[in-house]
Amino acid sequence: MDSNLLAILEDTRGQLSTLNQRMDRIENDHRNEDHQSNPCRENRVPRNHDRLEDDDQYLKNIELDVSNFGGHLDPQYYLDWVMSLERHFKC
Repeated sequence: MDSNLLAILEDTRGQLSTLNQRMDRIENDHRNEDHQSNPCRENRVPRNHDRLEDDDQYLKNIELDVSNFGGHLDPQYYLDWVMSLERHFKC
């Protein structure tokens, strides 16, 4: 294999490893948040699971204005974009 290609593969592996570690940290943080008191959840009305059709209709009427992802190949840029969405739509 070409030495440039090997260097690119090694760099890509390093970036994927970093991305995986960060995603694991984000998922663990979310799991911990679920176990803590969340004021957004305290104000929710319990759902009646027999009324799934009503829930589906309700969800169809929700509109979100989400900023576009710029399509950069930098994993850090993607994670920052995801985190900004999570902060914006926390409740």
